[in-house]
Amino acid sequence: MKRTELFFSAVLVPVDFCAVVFGAWLAYRVRFTTLITDIRPVLFDVAAQDYVLWSAVVAVAVVLALAALGLYQRKSSDSWLNEFVRILFAASTVLAGVIFFFFLRSELFSSRFIVLAAWGICIGTVTVGRLLVRACQRALFRYGYAARRVAVLGDTHVAAVVDHMQQHPESGYRVVATYSADDTGLAALRGLLQADAVDDIFFLAPELTESRQTFLELAEEFHVAFRYVPELLNAGVGVPTLRFDIGVPVIEVLETTMQGWGRLSKRLFDIVFAVLLLVLLSPLCLLVGLAILVETGGPIIFKSTRVGRARSFTIYKFRSMQLRFCIGTKYGGEAAQTLYDTLVETSSDRSGPVPKIANDPRITRVGRLLRRFSLDELPQLVNVLRGDMSLVGPRPHFPWEVERYERHHRKVLAVKPGMTGLAQVSGRSDLDFEDEVRLDRYYIEHWNFGLDLLLMLRTIAVIFRSRRAL
Repeated sequence: MKRTELFFSAVLVPVDFCAVVFGAWLAYRVRFTTLITDIRPVLFDVAAQDYVLWSAVVAVAVVLALAALGLYQRKSSDSWLNEFVRILFAASTVLAGVIFFFFLRSELFSSRFIVLAAWGICIGTVTVGRLLVRACQRALFRYGYAARRVAVLGDTHVAAVVDHMQQHPESGYRVVATYSADDTGLAALRGLLQADAVDDIFFLAPELTESRQTFLELAEEFHVAFRYVPELLNAGVGVPTLRFDIGVPVIEVLETTMQGWGRLSKRLFDIVFAVLLLVLLSPLCLLVGLAILVETGGPIIFKSTRVGRARSFTIYKFRSMQLRFCIGTKYGGEAAQTLYDTLVETSSDRSGPVPKIANDPRITRVGRLLRRFSLDELPQLVNVLRGDMSLVGPRPHFPWEVERYERHHRKVLAVKPGMTGLAQVSGRSDLDFEDEVRLDRYYIEHWNFGLDLLLMLRTIAVIFRSRRAL
């Protein structure tokens, strides 16, 4: 890490401590407001001074939990949403410890309101404190200070990566050189490294695996960070695990980390959140159904066949098209299929087995609004409860689209399809199909609960961006 990153990481320790103490004190003060005391009179007698002392002890526990989750080793380019997920996890873990402590010492404290309020407020204060530190750090980046100096190597993707770094100086990267991934670039990069002018090397030539190893060894020699674009389409992909159960050590490449208890716990996660979302969003679903009826009449729900985990299932969506044009259903006949084929030929803005039709004339006015905010997909919560889909995963496609998959595309069928996923929050319909597959493969191979929660949070933000709907 750069010295400035170490400095800001060190600053976060007292910021987090003070944020927790302040949040706990704020919860204590809220408990004594007239609005709360009129509903539930104060029954405990812990003095404010003792309460602050206990808050400091809890604050130390929170700081230790954050440290265990790696939040004091962060780099300037780390996602704040990823930080928030880990803050939430750390605060919840400490909350569980506090509740257990109170259970053992029931005579010490009896205000459940303060415990829960302090938990929620402290998550907010710690997040705000970290965002302020991040804002100070990024302000330095905008003025050209403390950014990570980057050398970019390769031919493909280089222009796009360099352009993104230049347009977003707040990301903490500053390109100092671009080289081809050959011997000339190697010699020039060595000179920069000897002059201590580079912090990160970005290798953007995934097809040059031998050259990548050479540049990696150079990075290790000078102790700088090395990042590369892997050749996902030709790799044996998966999660490498060392196994000894056949007498000799071998590397087993798992299709996904979603194994055993991971798959079971993900299913429980889906059920709980699907039920919660169905209850919370039921009024909105009623309004959507009424809007469809008023504009075009029934049916409200569109049912069609999709493929997930190498099997077919019936998917549910709010109908966003004119009924006679719904292909793959009993309503859409030969004319609907002919129109679809024509639109794919003339209006599809994406190559590959799964086309995307720009300005689709089959969509109703209500349907355009539904697709803009992805409201047409709400009935898929029923698919999640039935076990056909997950909340997070690759998107399901029509059977005839799956038939046109190339071999490396079929990796996305290794897990249940999802209502949202890494590809959806990274570009939605603007992505090329190959890029979508790459992102879905990455999700499958690196799945964890933190990633699922992060993608669900990012989905909310993506829905309200000015992009074309799926």
